[in-house]
Amino acid sequence: MPLSPDECARIMTFLKLGIGMHHTARMMGVTLRTVQKVKRSYEETGNHLRRPGNGKPRCTSTQEDRYIVSTVLRNRHLSIVEVQQQLLQTRRDYISDSTVRRRLAEANLKPQRPASSPQLEIELRVARLRYAREHLQWDLEEWSRILFTDESPF
Repeated sequence: MPLSPDECARIMTFLKLGIGMHHTARMMGVTLRTVQKVKRSYEETGNHLRRPGNGKPRCTSTQEDRYIVSTVLRNRHLSIVEVQQQLLQTRRDYISDSTVRRRLAEANLKPQRPASSPQLEIELRVARLRYAREHLQWDLEEWSRILFTDESPF
């Protein structure tokens, strides 16, 4: 994990005060090599800020990132591939499913499986339908005499 600008500034302050590299490394809880790199970077650039990375640029714009997030928030049952295909309709370039996953993770949207409920047995379906048909003509007074309880264990 890279050092924060404050930590680099503290390292450089210790070194400018004449505190040795070994002692500075121990006080900061970093390795000697880290202190050496911070000092060399400061001497080369004149500041202790991190240099911009040379990594590959993002393949999606901020507008496309917002589109991905809003698409998923509108319909949470879409799969990554379905979101990817919807985005492909609005742009010409292909975007990998891992890119879509990363954009959703950046928005703190984690993948979740829908809650599954047990399928009703055919006999239970028939019994429920029979009960509903038998009590179809009941009025409010008859229903008020029944106490409904939920006996589900979950």
